Amino acid sequence: MSQENVWPRFRLDPRLHTRLRAADEDRDIVRECLGEAFADGRLNREELDERLAAVGDARLLGDLLDALADLFLDAHPIDPDSDEAKALGADAGRGPTPGNGMARTGSGSGSGEGGTLSHHADRDPLSPPMPLTYDEIDTAAREHYAKLVRASLGSFVGASAITTLVWLAIGLYSGGFSLFWPIFVMLGTGINVISTISARQRTIEDRRRKLTRKARERRALDGDPGADGGGSGPRSRSDERREIRRNRNRDRGDDHGSGDPDARDV
Repeated sequence: MSQENVWPRFRLDPRLHTRLRAADEDRDIVRECLGEAFADGRLNREELDERLAAVGDARLLGDLLDALADLFLDAHPIDPDSDEAKALGADAGRGPTPGNGMARTGSGSGSGEGGTLSHHADRDPLSPPMPLTYDEIDTAAREHYAKLVRASLGSFVGASAITTLVWLAIGLYSGGFSLFWPIFVMLGTGINVISTISARQRTIEDRRRKLTRKARERRALDGDPGADGGGSGPRSRSDERREIRRNRNRDRGDDHGSGDPDARDV
């Protein structure tokens, strides 16, 4: 994840609103950053687990900055009245109130209108758009699971290779090979791979549920009644549960529950 596009993903910039309560969506963003740092090799498994636990316990937006402090150069509290905060507001086109997660757009000052609120105005154009339809959410959920699998496999392969090389070096230097102790490291990291793979269905469904909730909230903010400009608005919880059941049946080889094309829009 680049240094430039992480903060606009938060509804409220945690650097500017350190004393406000953090939401699950804010914690999820930090967890994704930590997962990518782990996949890049910037965090080891112990550090990842420790920071994920801290993120789960975080109550305030400012508490989330600790987990990112050595991963992002600008992960530190910013005084809302400082020049740095004003510069952030100018760069994002938000005027004198930076970091509020929404921008005012529309006609100029001579039109007599205050403009409209756009939830997309402060997002990096290079960032992938939020999935809003059934197909987009399903694809994003599966990609999220695939990323977790790659991270766990990378940890297993990396730890196994390093410990095996150390074992070989010690054996060659001492002139004899002792117990193959890297097997214990392989077992430890292998358990994580097995647990990640065995939790495939639950992981994908949890991700679908979160993305569906975010899509519904986005449409409520944007006033968009449906993905194609029509429809009945954001999906209810019962619709979401029915969709999850259809997804589960489809993953098990049953494709009979998704015949209605209108039901495929979130």
